[in-house]
Amino acid sequence: MAIPPLLLAQPPLLYRQWQTLYDVGKVRAPPLAAIASLSFAYLSYRYSKLPAHQQTPLATIPLLNIPLTKPRLYALAAILTIGIIPFTALFMSSTNDMLMARNLEVVKGLGGEVGGVSGEGLSGKSGHELVDRWGVLNLWRGGLPLLGCLVGFWATVF
Repeated sequence: MAIPPLLLAQPPLLYRQWQTLYDVGKVRAPPLAAIASLSFAYLSYRYSKLPAHQQTPLATIPLLNIPLTKPRLYALAAILTIGIIPFTALFMSSTNDMLMARNLEVVKGLGGEVGGVSGEGLSGKSGHELVDRWGVLNLWRGGLPLLGCLVGFWATVF
């Protein structure tokens, strides 16, 4: 939701605004994901202690013939929810690093563009392209806890 208005800003301001958005998200998202993930993990543990006759599969994974019981679904929900942390490290770190470097240049008074007026830095991408790429990756990352929530909901309701 924040990316389209963010892209209206010119590079020096764009980097400062992105850095603020990143800093707020870095502080708030991981603890929330951890709490939700631990909750799902606890439910998985509790349901796994039930007798086998009370653990009827809700579905079966085709081809693999793996029954989806409540403990497995809650475990999957826990993994998906906490998945924002490895996703960030694996897929977003290079984009984050480039944007942080450009923001640091703005803070130091170097203008925020390594490549000059064109708006392209060492990566060959403009600040707008980097923030747009970050927004797309962030959208995918945000889908992980949402999917975890839906899996947890399915395990609870059905």
